[in-house]
Amino acid sequence: MGEKIEFPNNYSMYLKNAEIQLKKNEPIKALHYIELAYAINKELNINAFYVSVLVQLERYEEALEIFEDFKEINIKKIEHLSLYVHLLIKNQRFIQAEAFLAQLKDTGQIAKKELMHMEKLLEKELQIEEQQRMHKKNELKKKLFALSDLAREEQLKIVDEVNLLSSDELARAIPFVMNNPFVDSLAKSFYLQNLVSLNVDINFEFEFETLGISRSINPAKLNTFNEEPMVVEINRQLDIQLEKNPSMLMSIKPELNFHLLKMYPFAMEIVDNPIRWVELYIYRYSHESEEFNYDLEFSSSEKKMMEWIKKLGEIES
Repeated sequence: MGEKIEFPNNYSMYLKNAEIQLKKNEPIKALHYIELAYAINKELNINAFYVSVLVQLERYEEALEIFEDFKEINIKKIEHLSLYVHLLIKNQRFIQAEAFLAQLKDTGQIAKKELMHMEKLLEKELQIEEQQRMHKKNELKKKLFALSDLAREEQLKIVDEVNLLSSDELARAIPFVMNNPFVDSLAKSFYLQNLVSLNVDINFEFEFETLGISRSINPAKLNTFNEEPMVVEINRQLDIQLEKNPSMLMSIKPELNFHLLKMYPFAMEIVDNPIRWVELYIYRYSHESEEFNYDLEFSSSEKKMMEWIKKLGEIES
């Protein structure tokens, strides 16, 4: 069947029904008819109607989006200037709101009393936003200092949000995260990457219990995971060795990098021959369902690499 054809009288009927529902104090039902009418004909007069109902329902993001359908025309109307500022503030677009208020102040387009009202609203919303941000930061810090008490999925979620914290706040939590054997190894790796990206300059002993490796590190002196020379070289070797097998390359690359992430930042200690490492990794990947007699099939150095590859695969995914 073809698309439904809207007749011109439907537009008027929808608007009439919207008005009836508003008189009944049923803005949600009114919005339904306005949406139908607006879909037929995006007119300036219905735009204002549409925005006003969305504001009444406190659906400010949608209201701003609809307002901006006719933004250039709307902001030339004095009666719409305060509304635009109000929508910017409610959508937390504070920089835009401040700039627009400054413009209105310079041009004297709205009354001083209305301007002061908008400035107070902006100040209030900024205070609320700051309070919410501080509350979120405090809750995040509490969870970070007790990260080992949380389930693995929650640990990973928390360390993914630590970019909200300052370098000093992250540094203070290091002993509770990096030196705690009950914090997941991937959570530690992700946390360390945040320390590196923020250039946190502090020395601490990092013991990777699962891999049996320990050494003193300083995040400010480390490369990010994607810039780690061994990570780059192993990925380069993988691209070379599987150049003629793109399907396997696409399949193996995410898993390989996931395993490299598990050993961050100890790749240099573990991988001494990236070419052979990749060859053995591909071999292991291609025969993962088989059991190997390491003593017969590999040299001592190859056996060691295969044991590492096996160990990385066994760390909880």
